[in-house]
Amino acid sequence: MAFTRFIILVALIAASYAQFLELDSFNIDSPSVIYDGEVFDVQFDVTFTPTGGAASIITNSHGSTRFMPVFTLSEDGETLDLDAYSTVELTSAQQTTALTDDDSVTWSNLEASLNLTDIECGDGSVYQYACVSIMAYTGVTWSGVDTSNSSMCSSFVCKAVADVAISALTITNPDDSVIGIGGGQAVDFDITISNPSGGDNVVGSDNWIVKFYLSDEETGGTEVASETISLSSSQETADINAGSTSTFSDLAVTLTLDDVTCDDFAYACSSVEPASAAYWTRPASPSDNYVCVSVTCGAAAIKTSLMVMLLTVIVSLLFNH
Repeated sequence: MAFTRFIILVALIAASYAQFLELDSFNIDSPSVIYDGEVFDVQFDVTFTPTGGAASIITNSHGSTRFMPVFTLSEDGETLDLDAYSTVELTSAQQTTALTDDDSVTWSNLEASLNLTDIECGDGSVYQYACVSIMAYTGVTWSGVDTSNSSMCSSFVCKAVADVAISALTITNPDDSVIGIGGGQAVDFDITISNPSGGDNVVGSDNWIVKFYLSDEETGGTEVASETISLSSSQETADINAGSTSTFSDLAVTLTLDDVTCDDFAYACSSVEPASAAYWTRPASPSDNYVCVSVTCGAAAIKTSLMVMLLTVIVSLLFNH
């Protein structure tokens, strides 16, 4: 069941009213991410303004319960979906807020319990907005007040859930996997990103953050000289369905290793995570989203070469004498 800007009937006859309740602003404080299958406590702020006599009508509508804010999801930012909604419990002080025409009222830290256990958000392209509507409390009438503008929507995606990880990392340059320290080290590499079956598809226009770093351990180690990789447009927008993989080739990074020693790393690693504007998020208990491969520190290779040269000189001197 859905309705636009409160109740269609009210919108149709709104032109005959001189009194208005208009929602001026709507801001979501938390959480930053929602997804289906869970219950989320949503905290938000609203500002509204009565005009043209609406303040008196609302004030006289009931002694203690006048308002019923409703928080909902929306597919298009216009139509409120009452399959994914929550009413908001106001305090007594909020219910009896002193109203004056043309003076705005702000309610901060309102809370809604948004139950998404029976809602399907799919690949994150279904519900891309959250909306709030300020209505008259159940059984209360604001006779003559136009509430067609008492709703407002804001971008707020109900995201897909995908346990995405990197399943393969291949360093193509340097081809001997020797990482030189003491300055900048250029690295070219390929990765394979896997989206296991059983999760949601990953789709969108800004899907990925890929990082490359060195580490002292193959798993769970300290990240050293971490860098975020610049992706091509085709890589940023690459969709990966559940049960599928995608290979990103010819990725490049320059590591700043001026203050890094050979004791700091023995592995090179790459990780993947959702971009801030992505339609997907990782599950509450995700798998490791990175993979590491063994590399050699360039300083160690130099020391080895010097030792070989020194031994060669010594042997040569011995034979000459």
